[in-house]
Amino acid sequence: MTGTPLFFILVGPAGSGKTTVREHLISRFNQTVRKCVTATSRPPRPGEVDGISYNFFSRSDFEARIGRGEFVEWQETHGNLYGTQKKTLEEARVAGHDIVFDIDIRGALFYQDRYPENTVIIFLVPPSVERLTERLRARGGSEEDLRIRLQTAEREFELFHINENVINYLVVNDSLSDALLNAESIVRAERLRCQRYSPEHRAVLCPLQIKS
Repeated sequence: MTGTPLFFILVGPAGSGKTTVREHLISRFNQTVRKCVTATSRPPRPGEVDGISYNFFSRSDFEARIGRGEFVEWQETHGNLYGTQKKTLEEARVAGHDIVFDIDIRGALFYQDRYPENTVIIFLVPPSVERLTERLRARGGSEEDLRIRLQTAEREFELFHINENVINYLVVNDSLSDALLNAESIVRAERLRCQRYSPEHRAVLCPLQIKS
């Protein structure tokens, strides 16, 4: 293969199953896919571990790292900064791993623009707005929290429709088992694209002349 990692980017509203699909892909392709541990300026939530859930930085530290050019991309969401560090991509390239992301759709579009040959955007959605609302409500929190989450979902859907010509796959997470199988299939199919092989490798596999 070309040796350049593929970026499988899971996007969609909260409650669509991005984390579950991401962890499944990492488990299913555990030798060749790694999680992109992104950075954030928000404090850890209960159960989150620095370096595994996120790389947690104070806002001032995060902003200083932006100034030093340490991020490939970064966004501000709900008053907190999120971004991907350059070293994360370099470590994956050296190890020969593909990367699965769970990031904001704006970040996904950045990768699509900057790395169009490597980026595969998978938009995950529940089967209906009603199911989305049920899942978000089941997460707990106040009615204000639910309102903010639904507003964020609206913006995600708006950006989807604006950019649907560059989003590669739409996966409806109605049956979780089907959604996981579909995500697996996407990884396998993308790896088999002819363009993923180097010209030298293609020449070996498909020679113009066969000596008898």
